[in-house]
Amino acid sequence: MLEACDGADNDCDGLVDEAVTDCDPGCDHIDDDGDGQSDEGCDAVVCGPAEGGAQVPPCNGCPASTVIPAGWACIPAGEFTMGSPPGEPGREDWEGPQMQVRLTRPFLMQRTEVTQAGWTRFGTLPAPAYFNPGDGRACDADEPGQCPVERISWFDAAWYANERSRAEGLPPCYDVGLLAACAGRPGTGCDADAECAADRGNERGMVCAGECPDTFTCDEDAFDPIDVSCRGYRLPTEAEWEYAARAGSTTAFAFGDDEPDLPDMGWCNGWHRTDRVQADRLPNPWGLYDMHGNVWEWVHDDHVLYEESLVVDRVARGIGGSHVMRGGSFLKFPGDCRSAKRFVTQASARYWDSGLRLVRTIDAR
Repeated sequence: MLEACDGADNDCDGLVDEAVTDCDPGCDHIDDDGDGQSDEGCDAVVCGPAEGGAQVPPCNGCPASTVIPAGWACIPAGEFTMGSPPGEPGREDWEGPQMQVRLTRPFLMQRTEVTQAGWTRFGTLPAPAYFNPGDGRACDADEPGQCPVERISWFDAAWYANERSRAEGLPPCYDVGLLAACAGRPGTGCDADAECAADRGNERGMVCAGECPDTFTCDEDAFDPIDVSCRGYRLPTEAEWEYAARAGSTTAFAFGDDEPDLPDMGWCNGWHRTDRVQADRLPNPWGLYDMHGNVWEWVHDDHVLYEESLVVDRVARGIGGSHVMRGGSFLKFPGDCRSAKRFVTQASARYWDSGLRLVRTIDAR
């Protein structure tokens, strides 16, 4: 089968969309189709003057002249209440006390989780996903490349962000030397021990301890808090993620508190697999898809308890390497997919529902 511009390895040679001359998705500073030009036909949006502060995707009231590539949304600077109030169904103690957070810089955020096609474009081949066509488990038979990448550790996510920055001529946000000192191959490693223990007879195809000698491992205590002024790609801070997920809301979900409405916006109800990004679900008010469910999303921060005073541009640095994922997943039930839900695990952990989405800081004018 010949290659087509679909983010899939149609001819089974381990490469994606090679020798395709009409495959320049644009807005990435890369000459994808080898014609000597980059980003031709780029489907970007240039924000005009905000009219009455209207929060309309993808500009959402961000500064005029902000250029937003296709597949991204601008998240405006602002202030919000982080965490959940006492009495919210499903609430856990570490979601409080609620605190005020002020974000002083607008940023671009991917409207969807990173897909398997997106991973292979800048990362490794094949994509490190349980639900992949190579193993006959694609989440969507028609568009396998649009399934979210999963089995991602925090270190994999940081490496991928740097690789995309490098490919587009942007400064890396994560310490290049520290990532170069990591052992193993990015995107490779064992599934979390807890998942292997629960996998009776390895029915789910878990890759467990002792079966993955090339595991990508790094010094969990070596990475400093990120500089949010960095202009390359990075993971969102935990505060940025929750602010974007809420999109101005103060309820359990971006659409309100009613769990029966969750399927309209999220893939989160104990399903047996991931789903392709967007699918038929609605975005939140700022144009972001799957902030409730599909796969957990790594954020930059370590796990640190909340403070009771106003925090500006919060980036949490703790002790012991415990990092945070947000958003819930296809495996979870509604209470685990709330905007305030936090999942704490080691930076080296990878699950068949752990993924990512990237952000980029932009200048506030």
